[in-house]
Amino acid sequence: MNVLCLLTVIIALASCDKEAECEADFTGTYTGTETCTLLITTSTGDLTEVIITGEDGDYVVNGEEATQDGCTLTVDKTILGLGTVETITLSGDTLTLSSDKIDGDCVFTGVR
Repeated sequence: MNVLCLLTVIIALASCDKEAECEADFTGTYTGTETCTLLITTSTGDLTEVIITGEDGDYVVNGEEATQDGCTLTVDKTILGLGTVETITLSGDTLTLSSDKIDGDCVFTGVR
């Protein structure tokens, strides 16, 4: 009985060390709309299409290199803390790109 408990604990601890793998394939062209909240106004943004190329762990989003953490892509367009950070997630064929900007936030939602 003690051997079975010890074996279960070892397997559980070993599985905790594995990186979360992502089954999603981000590659594609997504068409949609962007909504921006800048300071005190909400408006439609300029982004109507997001193009993602590459493969798992090595994606390019609209020409910018992305880093991948599980099922989330991040494009860091900051220099000395100024600029934009984009976070991209995928649910089925629906892509959500959130941009954190100095003067507000924008969210693009598109489908392949």
